[in-house]
Amino acid sequence: MCSHSHKHETSEGINVSVLTEEASDTLAVYRIENMDRPVEETLISKKLESMQGVRGLEFNLMQRILKVRHDPAALSAISEALDSLDMGAKQISSESK
Repeated sequence: MCSHSHKHETSEGINVSVLTEEASDTLAVYRIENMDRPVEETLISKKLESMQGVRGLEFNLMQRILKVRHDPAALSAISEALDSLDMGAKQISSESK
């Protein structure tokens, strides 16, 4: 995994924006019902990437899944930010590193 900030695209169409990782990070997984095009991915990226405590985003548009690596204290703010986009975001799991 890279240690710098930029986007990667795999052959499966999964885009990953790699930020920093910390030992205390948590991974939250969301299903976002209305995320199926790159424009929604861009809106979510712009909303979350600048938030304090967000370390990385991984998008799977085909499955409508967003994985957010974050500081544990940032979880409620992340969920609120996703709710504000009104795309039908629902957290389906969370795990500590």
